[in-house]
Amino acid sequence: MKELLRNKKFRWLIIALAVTIPFLILSFFDIHAYLWIELPIFLAIIILVGRKIFLSGLKSLIKLRFSNINFLMTIAIAGALYLRQFEEAVIIVILFSIGESLEEFGIKRS
Repeated sequence: MKELLRNKKFRWLIIALAVTIPFLILSFFDIHAYLWIELPIFLAIIILVGRKIFLSGLKSLIKLRFSNINFLMTIAIAGALYLRQFEEAVIIVILFSIGESLEEFGIKRS
């Protein structure tokens, strides 16, 4: 576990999750912050944490390879943003990135 916490990417994911959870809990009760507060925070998290996912998804789209998981995640994120479900878009990015980090950690440990 200590190795995982030393990983810079994983620490950013934990910080992003800590910032997102209060907004997500409030959204369950249909309470939202002003758009000018939510949008910059969530877009910054999506860009900082999910840029590799998004860029890989765009490359797959250009090459017409639709079976790539990063392409599917890019579509899910774009759909959530289009529906103005910013919390869900961020959660998609964070959970997928945590899964990738844990997979990478497991591969290194085996």
